[in-house]
Amino acid sequence: EKYNRAIYCMPATVNLDHGMQFVFYIRAWHNFHEYTIANSSGVLVDTTPPRIGMARAVRFMDSTFSKEVSFTLNLTEVHIDWYRVFSDAETGIERYMTSLGTTQGGNEVLGPLDLGSDTRVSFFDLSLTPGVSYYTTVYAYNNLGMLTSMPSKDLVPDREDPLTGVVKCNIEFKDNLVIRANWYGFEDLHSFISNYEWSIGKSTTKEMTHSFTSSFLETSIHIDALEYGLENGVSYSIFVRAIDAAGHISAAVESNPVIVDYSQPIGCSCQKFVPYVEAI
Repeated sequence: EKYNRAIYCMPATVNLDHGMQFVFYIRAWHNFHEYTIANSSGVLVDTTPPRIGMARAVRFMDSTFSKEVSFTLNLTEVHIDWYRVFSDAETGIERYMTSLGTTQGGNEVLGPLDLGSDTRVSFFDLSLTPGVSYYTTVYAYNNLGMLTSMPSKDLVPDREDPLTGVVKCNIEFKDNLVIRANWYGFEDLHSFISNYEWSIGKSTTKEMTHSFTSSFLETSIHIDALEYGLENGVSYSIFVRAIDAAGHISAAVESNPVIVDYSQPIGCSCQKFVPYVEAI
């Protein structure tokens, strides 16, 4: 009787350890003296799910996939990348699935969706809520069906301009005339203040004499009046605006005015004295 299948029982001393490869050999006899040996392609023992690479992360990206983002102006689309995050040296990655929700592992918004072998995806026609944190979770399956998942950091839609604060200004003279300004109270509801910009302008006309300049996160400046070409006898104000992490720019806040005065005090001398008699 001829058979085309067989079951081989491994000795009790042999374990199917992870990473081992077994090959099945068949000897087919043509007669009492001649035979042919054939072998299988091999069976690789894989007992582990896909691995996550060192310093790798599932990331929300901008629309060009050129940089990672934590805040977005867009309420209808997200872009996700997990290139080289997962690997499986034994059996390989068979497919990825992803979901989108308001918790890590959540799928209240989307999914889980089968993405095949793609390592980036864009979702459109969403209805995201400003100020809410969203997470995506990617599931990697190897060819034996074992999976590993990894959630992203949160993405927060931000549609609000920063709240404005207060700007104060004073003038002092040491070796030269210096205008000093400081500000406080700028806030952002959905993200955070990432940069301040300041400018100087004439108080009466609100005409900016210099373009806005970044102070990064510094909340005070001092400028040399002569170096900036400020005119004698003219009233100036410092204008400050805040930029949040999503790129929103607040309205510019004007400081109290200060008058530039390069002139020295003029002394007086009395030429004539008149007696003073208090009337009774």
